[in-house]
Amino acid sequence: MTAARIVSVGLAMVLAACGANEGPQRGRPGPLGRRLVEGEAHAILRGDIRSEFTVPLDPTAPNIFQPPDGGFALNWADKTAQGVGVGGPLFLGSRATGEDLSVSVTAVQEGLPTVFGSFAGECDVTITTAGSDVIAGSFVCEELTEGALTIDAQGEFTARG
Repeated sequence: MTAARIVSVGLAMVLAACGANEGPQRGRPGPLGRRLVEGEAHAILRGDIRSEFTVPLDPTAPNIFQPPDGGFALNWADKTAQGVGVGGPLFLGSRATGEDLSVSVTAVQEGLPTVFGSFAGECDVTITTAGSDVIAGSFVCEELTEGALTIDAQGEFTARG
C-alpha cells in the first residue's frame, strides 16, 4: 500500500470519528464537529528532499475539528499538492504518531509529489492551542521514508473556523 493511500485511509478514519459525514457549516458547531476554513502550515524538509514551504489550509479538504475532547483531521496544501496533513484525537501537549495520530508531508520534486507518512512514532506532534474554533501546533519528524527517499521534517500549523 502506498504512503498516499495509507495517509488517505488514516485520515478517512479520523474524519469518520470526527463526524465528517455530518457536514457542519462554517462557524457553526455541529453535534460532531466544526469545519475549519483558514490557516497555514510551514514546513522545513531535510535529507533526500530539501525544501521549505508555507501552504494554506486546503479549501478542498474537509478539515474537521471537534473540541474539546474529539479529534481533528486537517490538511494544508498549495496548487502543486505540496503540503502537510495532521490528524488524530484532540489533546494538548506532545505525542508521538501511532495508530490514532498521523502526520503526512507531501514534497514536490521536479513536478512530482512524494507523500511521506508517519504512523509509527517517526513524528512528535505538539498541540499548543485547541479552542472552540482554533487549533495550533507543531511537528518534528525523523527518518520519514517513502521508497528509497528519507527526510527529516519540522513545522508549525494553525487552523481556525
